[in-house]
Amino acid sequence: MISQVPTYGGQHSDWSINNNGRALYNFTDLKPGDQGGGTFDLKVTSNDAYVCAKSTITGTPENDRNYPELNAGDVTTGANDGELQNYLKFATYADLNNNGVYDPATEPVNVGQYISSHDSKGITAADLGAAGWVSVADTTTPNTWLTMGTLPANQQKDAGLLYCFGNFTTTGSGAGTQVTGCDGTDTTGLQNQAQTDGVVGSIQFYAVQTRNNPNFKCSDLQVVKVQANDLYPNTSNANLASAFSSKKWFMYNDTSDEIDNSLGVFVAGPPTPIHGTGSVQFTLDSTHTRKAMATYQFSGTSLASITQMSYGAYSHNGSGGAGSNESGYLNFNVDFTGSSGAWQQRLVYVPSNNSGAPQNTWNNNDVIQGGAAKWVYSGATWPTVGGAGTTPKTWAQIKIDYPNARLLPSGGWLGVKVGEPGPDGYIGNVDFFSIATGGAPTVYDFEN
Repeated sequence: MISQVPTYGGQHSDWSINNNGRALYNFTDLKPGDQGGGTFDLKVTSNDAYVCAKSTITGTPENDRNYPELNAGDVTTGANDGELQNYLKFATYADLNNNGVYDPATEPVNVGQYISSHDSKGITAADLGAAGWVSVADTTTPNTWLTMGTLPANQQKDAGLLYCFGNFTTTGSGAGTQVTGCDGTDTTGLQNQAQTDGVVGSIQFYAVQTRNNPNFKCSDLQVVKVQANDLYPNTSNANLASAFSSKKWFMYNDTSDEIDNSLGVFVAGPPTPIHGTGSVQFTLDSTHTRKAMATYQFSGTSLASITQMSYGAYSHNGSGGAGSNESGYLNFNVDFTGSSGAWQQRLVYVPSNNSGAPQNTWNNNDVIQGGAAKWVYSGATWPTVGGAGTTPKTWAQIKIDYPNARLLPSGGWLGVKVGEPGPDGYIGNVDFFSIATGGAPTVYDFEN
């Protein structure tokens, strides 16, 4: 949620966000000395959380090279060889009074003074794009955005962002630094290299509950990009055991039990994925009615050790005549005893048993929910304790009923599946899978 419309060059920019992926910034005529800012209203429910942010540059269009650019020494000619990202700078601040306006006297700001060997005149868009995950609220000291260790549940906190085409002017140092303005003076003689250029990027926020994660730092957050050439090779049912020790992902035909990486395609979007810019897209047909993005790398992982687990899914409304709650769902091969390698069916998380599956938008499915997430069992009857497998149990209750439960130790298949089976023609996308076992989560981001 955005609480302020910033200004630049005497005009208003388009500073907005919604589920359709509209631009946060749409600056069409930036000039040296232009400045402005806005805030992100951050709020988590149910549990206190650590919050991280990541900026990604997705394009640096050169657009053209006019005479001033050539005269400034711009020799690059590629479509994405622009230079604007080197001169557009940002600063973050804690909007303590939640009014959408930076107050230098009372609100802590980070213009780069905490970055070793930095000029403390702002953080360039290029630097932000290369920084990876940064702290908004975590155990880092000093915390350089919201200046708090955690984001309390059900309390709105505003994270401010300032921009400047040039260098921020400041007074003070360290925690006492105050931004006083933006100086567009070209001290390098190189700013004209960016005269017709552009920069395109995105910002992502990621929350991790504080429970069971006492030492979490955003810098520990790992994102593993998974692309088509990273997949485990196609493997027949007869040779499937050869993949059991692999750490790779693959596309899986859950009807014939084969690895078949032609079942889906890596695509851009749909707008706007939770992680990165792309996803895996599956389209069901009459002969392939259960497709999955899957892996064996978590074989033997105990349920008790899993502190966070989630995945991103997108359903194309009405495709193949699908219902309003159709969605990709998570399931894995389970050993309820903790001592057996025998096939014991699967545990299954279905969004419609939980918070539902809104269509034509990305859904970030938290399959733990502090223990409250509901799961079903693919067998007819829950082992030992009885009850129909279709009767949901919470994650917490499963761990009580089966304290030694784990993913099957050999062949511990885990996947996000599209189709149960069918419907024919249904289209579903998978963006990521995230898991943590005591430390920071690892995000497997499926990218085109």
